[in-house]
Amino acid sequence: MVDDTAIRDILAGIKTIAVVGCSKDPAKDAHRVPKYMQMNGYRIIPVNPTATEILGEKAFRRSTPFQFRMTRSTSFAPRRMCRRLSSRPSPVPQG
Repeated sequence: MVDDTAIRDILAGIKTIAVVGCSKDPAKDAHRVPKYMQMNGYRIIPVNPTATEILGEKAFRRSTPFQFRMTRSTSFAPRRMCRRLSSRPSPVPQG
């Protein structure tokens, strides 16, 4: 288990987060969590093939390629899709 200090250290170096599965539905965690992070200074890049805009940001149909540098990505997906998503290469640029 990762402790709070480790999580804070990770988040301290992040400015932009791509959220794969970001939801248009304000009742879902996949909307509320990115919104909370956005309200606390992070730029959220929503990735959702059914949306054009979420949280005031242009929504992307897929996670690559982006026209800008992002520092992290996270996924909100139904359980049945998690294995498929986790086996894909990370869209985060290395370096």
